[in-house]
Amino acid sequence: MHVGIEWLFFDIGSTIIDEGAAYGHRIKDIADLGGMPYETIYNTAIDVYKQNKKGDIETAKLFGIAPSGGCLSWQ
Repeated sequence: MHVGIEWLFFDIGSTIIDEGAAYGHRIKDIADLGGMPYETIYNTAIDVYKQNKKGDIETAKLFGIAPSGGCLSWQ
């Protein structure tokens, strides 16, 4: 079938590459755009992630922060 293929990896998020810095940057961008403390946005996002939802995107929506290209165009 596929000669030479020995391994197949499924990256389900931060499995192969630590994406923590990217998420931290997104949280900071949301806080800056909303004029809110980083800790407020971070804690809200963590609560949303615990519900198995996209914490960064759902937190931005919750606080009425709309994507404006660039930093929030990752939806």
